[in-house]
Amino acid sequence: KIEDIEERAFYRCTLLKSIELPPSIKSIKKGAFECSGLETIELPPKLNRVEEFTFSSCENLTIVRLNENLRNIDNNAFEDSNNLETIDATACPKIELGRLILPKKIRIKRKE
Repeated sequence: KIEDIEERAFYRCTLLKSIELPPSIKSIKKGAFECSGLETIELPPKLNRVEEFTFSSCENLTIVRLNENLRNIDNNAFEDSNNLETIDATACPKIELGRLILPKKIRIKRKE
């Protein structure tokens, strides 16, 4: 059973467009998907933190769906992912977004 995605595991995997992460994933290390070709990502339910540079420079990334257990997104987690349009945070009312560097056009969806 896979619980961790190691640091820079998918670094510069530009052909990686999507990935279905198993629910057993507890951590995604720094820069794991940096410069990858990901277009959307849904974070697994046991993940509680997105480390710095995890999704930085993902030029095709447009949508990120957060989970209910997520508590922290580190600085620079999405740095230079300039086509990111939506962070769907409707499932995680306790999220601390901190000082994120996000594109100006980003829309953060929260539970109403």
